[in-house]
Amino acid sequence: MTKLIRTTLAAALVASSATGVSQAQFTLGPDFVNDYTLNNLFSVPGVPSGAYGGLEFKDGDPNKLLIVGDGETAAAAIYEVDLTRDVDGHVNGFSGTATLVATAPNATGGLQYGPGGVLFYTTYPNNTLGQIKPGSTAPDKEVLLTPLGIGPSTGGVCIAPNGQDLKLTSYDADSWYDADLAADGTGTYDVVNGSFRAFLGSVGPESIIHVDTSYPGFTNESALVCEWFAESIGAYELDASGDAIPGTRRDFLTGASGYTAAGSAIDPLTGDFLFSDLGSVDNILIAYSTAGPLGMNYCGPAIPNSTGLPGIASAFGFPTIGTNDVTLTADQLPPGQFGYFLVGRTQGFFNPPGSSGFICLMGDIGRYNMPPTVPTGQIIVGPTGSLVIDLDDLPTNTPGSQQTLPGETLNFQCWYRDASTSNFTDGVSITFQ
Repeated sequence: MTKLIRTTLAAALVASSATGVSQAQFTLGPDFVNDYTLNNLFSVPGVPSGAYGGLEFKDGDPNKLLIVGDGETAAAAIYEVDLTRDVDGHVNGFSGTATLVATAPNATGGLQYGPGGVLFYTTYPNNTLGQIKPGSTAPDKEVLLTPLGIGPSTGGVCIAPNGQDLKLTSYDADSWYDADLAADGTGTYDVVNGSFRAFLGSVGPESIIHVDTSYPGFTNESALVCEWFAESIGAYELDASGDAIPGTRRDFLTGASGYTAAGSAIDPLTGDFLFSDLGSVDNILIAYSTAGPLGMNYCGPAIPNSTGLPGIASAFGFPTIGTNDVTLTADQLPPGQFGYFLVGRTQGFFNPPGSSGFICLMGDIGRYNMPPTVPTGQIIVGPTGSLVIDLDDLPTNTPGSQQTLPGETLNFQCWYRDASTSNFTDGVSITFQ
């Protein structure tokens, strides 16, 4: 069924206001409702109304958003708009009026940077992959996908972390495809080795974003797929080749009649998900993780202290460096006894002299042991203590401090007094993005 026919059917079934849809009308899936918050940013000033397409954060500037306007028409183009953020770093609006970046005739939901800073976009109903080199204001190349076995017409595109492997969806064929990029010597790329991988069902798949296991509700590597016809966003687990497994689909977002999600992007500062509407609603919707438990405990249970219980370390907040919101907590400590947290990049296991417990770190171990006589004191006192840490200012065992890097795993543990000896909690390990 073509998009034109599907649009006619949808229009016959629902009526939506051009002024936007409140986030209260959306429903997060049961596996995600307790872990995510929705916010509707509504329309983007300066972008033509009626059909928002692909989304992407500007390369090198996470406070600018690229968005397709006039999607799936000959007038389709890519615009750029400045973003505003709240105190926690989440995008909460737009500043000024969007400006034209490049023309992109018939661009639809797919929009993503690839190797060499080339901006790739999908088209409908042409079934092509467009390419715009840095600095260009019009397409530098368009590759027809039909001869490569990719059913008309796209759909979305996702470029794998290796920079060469393509994942594509076809709206009309309701299918997921794999292909490769091959440099053509002019700064753009040929598409080769196209192959069908999965039928997703009658959902009308558009853009794809990869979601790793650091996100709440995603225990396996996954993808969020905008489902235009189904008026939903589906969460699919990925196989070892990075392809969607249809039988694992779960609802991530449903419920707003007339909101036909097409574009999507991940905020590089906070890890938040952004979605656009290729329909009559003209909304940009953001979904972000609410603060929750972080990391995995290890090296436990710890040796019991004088209370008869083992000390327990935990963490709460967000696993994104840009959000910089992490609180460490130590529970089941001896009442009135002081302690402080340790941090290290390498796990270990040994019993230091004079202690009843085991330290579960090794190598460069930093101590959060600034005395409480200053406003930013870090010493805690049992039975329960907590500390808000700064991911941009990690203590080390040498002068100075260090920053947390994307993809880095940090290990934390609390060292505390216990009468005439000392002891340790178990450890908690957190991978940040």
